Amino acid sequence: MMPMAESSTAPASEIADNLQTIEGFRAGRDGLGGFFPRSALLLLTTTGARSGQERTWPVVRFVIDGRLSVVGSAAGRDQHPAWYHNLLVNPQVVVEQWVDDVYESFSAVATVAAPQERDALWAEVIRQNPNFAGYPAMTTRTLPIVFLNRL
Repeated sequence: MMPMAESSTAPASEIADNLQTIEGFRAGRDGLGGFFPRSALLLLTTTGARSGQERTWPVVRFVIDGRLSVVGSAAGRDQHPAWYHNLLVNPQVVVEQWVDDVYESFSAVATVAAPQERDALWAEVIRQNPNFAGYPAMTTRTLPIVFLNRL
């Protein structure tokens, strides 16, 4: 059975949108979520911190200093995304991504960037995707940057 995207706190419409994005991503479509090229996203499968069940999430993809990365932005919400809580407890994840026209899936270990390196990394996040610039002003939490280290 394929992992599903769900969260007990996410609205039903968001869960449906995520499932549609996951399906389109795996089928190789572009214009995911209405506007993302497939190369801008990856699918991150985590193991639930409480449930132990696999969950898959479409997440914006960054490559910072040659390292595959994601940001726990939750679009500036006050709570970290569920996938972030999951990987803190269970850091082994599965990554699915498109690089050019090649699809790949691999296991990785997620590590959160150290606080002392985060500011420099955040500047690179903004450079790569200016849409993230406004998220910190929407919340009091620090938006974590997570490296996905291939096993």
